[in-house]
Amino acid sequence: MEFIKSVIKNKSVITFGKPSSNICAKNIRENCGRYSFDCYINGDFFVNIQLGAYGRHHINNALAVIGVCYLKDVDKKYIRQGLNLDLNIKRRFETIKTQNNKIIVHDYAHHPTEIQKTLNTFISLCKNRKVMVVFQPHTYSRTKSLFNEFVNCFKCCNNVMLIKTYAAREKYDKSASAYTLYKTIKLGKNSCCYYASFDRAKDKILEYFNKGYNVILLGAGDIEKLADLIRKAP
Repeated sequence: MEFIKSVIKNKSVITFGKPSSNICAKNIRENCGRYSFDCYINGDFFVNIQLGAYGRHHINNALAVIGVCYLKDVDKKYIRQGLNLDLNIKRRFETIKTQNNKIIVHDYAHHPTEIQKTLNTFISLCKNRKVMVVFQPHTYSRTKSLFNEFVNCFKCCNNVMLIKTYAAREKYDKSASAYTLYKTIKLGKNSCCYYASFDRAKDKILEYFNKGYNVILLGAGDIEKLADLIRKAP
């Protein structure tokens, strides 16, 4: 391994993530939304990792971390321990409330691709139980430019709640508002609703939660205020 390390250290570019990369993951396994894998460096087994964070996308993040730690001669046990920590980082798959095997989480995801990856992780965690997603669009310009993608990225959910758009610096644009998005989304037998008030939204979310739904709040705006209301609710 010393020869391999010297080869990697002397390279101007070190690749990770793909099977052909210098640093890659093999034997990937999933359990309730969390992933474990064997890390290989230049074809040789290096370390087994069990991630504390939820989501498959964190595998590549972990490989990048492993690469840096490896080059800095960090002991394997510290690499394993660090990547296994469940930090419950604010607004990154943050647990808001749990009750009888049900969960409400909050995540900063606000782009359709990011939303779909986060929802895939959440649905895997919920193991075929009912899912409600609460989404606050962030700016009218982003909603307008990605409108069709937003319309289609919630089809995997049983229920969707749209919250009034977080406008930031922008002026109101009806054509790209959360309400217009709500009116456009079609979920077949499932339902979509819209709320402009955090207080009313909180009551509806807790109603669904008490009916057995798992809930995920998504958005980069002030939807964290809604998360705080839910957290403090009895």
